[in-house]
Amino acid sequence: MKNYFPVLDDEKIISLGEGKTPFMKMNNLSKKLSIKNFFVKDESNNPTGSFKARGLSAAISKANE
Repeated sequence: MKNYFPVLDDEKIISLGEGKTPFMKMNNLSKKLSIKNFFVKDESNNPTGSFKARGLSAAISKANE
């Protein structure tokens, strides 16, 4: 989180374990679209099941600081 939204005090970071979601290679879709490498970031692995977990964690952590 510190790379994008710096929180100076690590103890103020509030997280449910969001992030580190996998990239998935979409082989069938790549072939249909004639794209050599097509990847999708699977944000459903976040605790909330949404990409919104990252931004919310950053905002709450910064407000908590």
